[in-house]
Amino acid sequence: MYERPDDLADQLLGTRSEPVRVPNNGRATQRHGQTFRPHVVSRRMSDVEPVSVSWLWPDRVPYGKMTLLAGDPGLGKSFVTLDIAARLSSGTPWPDRRDDPVEPGNTVILSAEDDAADTVRPRLDAAGAEVSRIYYVDGVRRSSDGGDAYFNFDDDMRSLERLIEEVSARLVIVDPISAYLSKRDSHSNSDIRGILGPLGDMACRNGCAIIVITHLNKSGGSRALYRSMGSLAFAAAARIAWLIAEDNDDPSRRLMLPMKSNLIEKPAGIAYHLEDGQVRWHDEAVAIDADSVLGVDTREQSERDDAATWLTETLAVGPMPMKEVERAAEAECITLATLRRAKKALGIKSTRTGFDSQKGWQWELPT
Repeated sequence: MYERPDDLADQLLGTRSEPVRVPNNGRATQRHGQTFRPHVVSRRMSDVEPVSVSWLWPDRVPYGKMTLLAGDPGLGKSFVTLDIAARLSSGTPWPDRRDDPVEPGNTVILSAEDDAADTVRPRLDAAGAEVSRIYYVDGVRRSSDGGDAYFNFDDDMRSLERLIEEVSARLVIVDPISAYLSKRDSHSNSDIRGILGPLGDMACRNGCAIIVITHLNKSGGSRALYRSMGSLAFAAAARIAWLIAEDNDDPSRRLMLPMKSNLIEKPAGIAYHLEDGQVRWHDEAVAIDADSVLGVDTREQSERDDAATWLTETLAVGPMPMKEVERAAEAECITLATLRRAKKALGIKSTRTGFDSQKGWQWELPT
């Protein structure tokens, strides 16, 4: 039994008759004569009512979920999200569903890179937005006597949810997500899941769509889904992820291509170009694959991934001489070129061992 210092003081002074036991390693605990046992919270699936996914933009942006929009700077990611907000605010049909009515709704925008007055408002006006339905977050006031502070998800998630509830927001735009992570490590899965988990729960509770924007990292040759800046947790938490890319055959044409879809079969891509500060959507569907646009040879990528799995299992027992690893790889029909790519992807450590003529290299998994 472990007792808190204040409880111990109460016992010494005779002011508490029943000591408080702090939960420890799942053991039963007792407070004021009542026993509590840590337990798993579960539901019988027969008690769960099935519901269908509802959509803000059908097959592209779902309600109650997080959607990821990733791409290099200058390709119009912010233009796209503001066009979505403008259509929602004015009830303008979606570009690929021009005959379907859209019920007007409100949007909350967190934008760390674009000024509200000289960038966001002019773009919304150009897109025909009903701007009274769109709320721009300038900051957050955490005390009655303090000034406005910079918003971050660690401290201000609940304040954001109150705003969503007050204005009945149906869409939240976070541009870019990395600007609101405070001291979190954007490359740490656990750190990012600690933010995105509650963010997704908030979307579910309020039934609003959340679009988060991120840039691409510089790891050329990787599949589109792994190019999102920072931790893979960003792409993992999103139920649908989109790549914004330049058309390799037409530099003025932009492509919005699916990288991931957990809710439905991957939808078709859609194209647009920017003209006079507006997004001009194209009518035809785009069938090109997101990986292909980034110049990724998916067959080569698959071979490398298979080799990386084999290499991880091979070195799991400990360091091995490089020559021995190469011979074992050859026996598995893994080429040296593919083996080297897998080694680089995994960050395998290569160290010199032995003396003089017996010198050689050995490989081991990174710590």
